[in-house]
Amino acid sequence: MQILMLKGSSQYDVLRFFVDEVGHGFRKLGFDVNTVDLISDDWKPKLTAAMKSGIDVVISFNGMGLGLQTDQGDLLFEALKAQCISIFVDHPCYHYSRIITAPSNTIFTFIDKSHVDFCRQYFNDKNYVFYFLPHAGSKINLAEHPELSATMINDSYEKASVMFSGSCKEASVDSVGEQYASSLLKSLFYNVYDEMTGSTTKSFYDAVGDVMKDKGLHIASTERLVLIVNQIFAGINQVRCAENRQRLLGAAESTGINVDIYGPATWTAYCDDKKFLNYRGQKNYQEILGLYQQYQFVLNDNNDFYNGSHERHFDALVNFSCPVSPINEYYQGGQHGSGIGLFFDRNNPLEVIGELSNTEALYEQFKQGLESTEGDFKFMHSWQSRVVELVNLIGLFGQTKR
Repeated sequence: MQILMLKGSSQYDVLRFFVDEVGHGFRKLGFDVNTVDLISDDWKPKLTAAMKSGIDVVISFNGMGLGLQTDQGDLLFEALKAQCISIFVDHPCYHYSRIITAPSNTIFTFIDKSHVDFCRQYFNDKNYVFYFLPHAGSKINLAEHPELSATMINDSYEKASVMFSGSCKEASVDSVGEQYASSLLKSLFYNVYDEMTGSTTKSFYDAVGDVMKDKGLHIASTERLVLIVNQIFAGINQVRCAENRQRLLGAAESTGINVDIYGPATWTAYCDDKKFLNYRGQKNYQEILGLYQQYQFVLNDNNDFYNGSHERHFDALVNFSCPVSPINEYYQGGQHGSGIGLFFDRNNPLEVIGELSNTEALYEQFKQGLESTEGDFKFMHSWQSRVVELVNLIGLFGQTKR
């Protein structure tokens, strides 16, 4: 059984790292795995070589590479009769064109159950499979990565207290709303924003559906509907992400909790007049994983996922750092051990963030609970565990070439 992993570009190299993790997981199960980097200069001859050796399954993230065509204009992997799998870490609105142009027998997985619901509603005329596959956590051995030594906080390797990693978002609802020239888009934007602001559990697309129903709006064309919704989603996501992060970090600042922030240099201006928020520079994904091993708590705004997870939550867990995440339906359900951590109300994080003033006692309590289930827990949150789910999903057990 030949598996082809497709690697492309991504912010902080995070998806490239995930491709390697998933490929390693398949190799551990005995599968033959080839990886082709689509942004390398020699990707075409490498893909040709992989095709000559045979391709049974193609795996990528966010639909990258699935639309490759033959010289005759046919979909390459459909012509090769390969089973395609794409693991999405964003809302499908962002990748609508990649989804509708993918081979007909593609399996799409999503990290939020509401994303699966969206696809089942608006792509039901396709022969696709939509499946919920949560994020996973990654850990690196710093001793094997001397190039990451600069990420070490001190030689004693003692855990510091609280960190946050991510981009700095600066956007207000009015500044974004005024960018919509269309009165329909502007009205939908503000109404959807209000609908989501009034709830801590309503996902973006549920809010869109409620607003359109209240307004008596119906758009017959799925493609047109998704195009409109995508434009609203981009604006809503920009504002909500800015508000969620500023609310979370503002709670730390107001309660005197020191937080080390890692991300783009745009954080400098935001932290300039803050007493307890310390900007520490931008790091790539591997460096961030190294840092997770040195902090007791990792703040996570969860990117407005309401029935799913973000990798920061699981990365923290497998590195024995306590994730501090907004409560949602997925975490409450405790699936995949997701209920472990410290959870706050997305619209009111102040009370829970204030508890971090007692870091030593709080972290010790978290650590003891984690150590009691360490063996099962590490597998449960690993990419190896997610690969087993993928293998079961496409029925590959017993077909490995050993």
